[in-house]
Amino acid sequence: LFVVMMAGAAQAQTIASLELGTNSYSAITNGSATFTTKDANISALPNLTLTVGQHGQAGGNGYVSSKGWPTSTSVDTNAYWQFTVTAASGYQLSVTNLAVRGHRSSTGPTNLVCRSDVDSYASNIGGVVAIPTNSGTMTFTNLALSNRSAITFRLYSYQAGAAGGSFRFGDNGSVLEIKLQVS
Repeated sequence: LFVVMMAGAAQAQTIASLELGTNSYSAITNGSATFTTKDANISALPNLTLTVGQHGQAGGNGYVSSKGWPTSTSVDTNAYWQFTVTAASGYQLSVTNLAVRGHRSSTGPTNLVCRSDVDSYASNIGGVVAIPTNSGTMTFTNLALSNRSAITFRLYSYQAGAAGGSFRFGDNGSVLEIKLQVS
């Protein structure tokens, strides 16, 4: 689930959402999965794309899986999932939080970081988040990305226990929850 919030005089209100939905990714997904739902304040449905170094695995309804993540203890800048959010004409994005649902196998990557095109993917935003072995939510907070017409995010996972360890995005249709202010 991908939620966009708009700042109002009294409180923020949900104005857009994106999710992978119930599309079945039961075949090997070597490249991308398309979000299935959006509101008018987001200009187009983004794709969740995987870099070439990682290998797609069979997914299922509303989730995608991959393996081949780095076993190193630091970020490999060539190993990530990526998606771009573009505001509809006349709107701007201000991102505060990003929450991702998913999990890893017992030998999958243990760490996840978020970067954006705002600084050409140079630094982590929202800290390092542990990837759970059971389905859960990984949240990046205090992102402070303001007044953008579009933002591209990259989610890097690393420190896998083995090259064959997997990382799964999604959980029965709920993939990403991003709190944005759109003005």
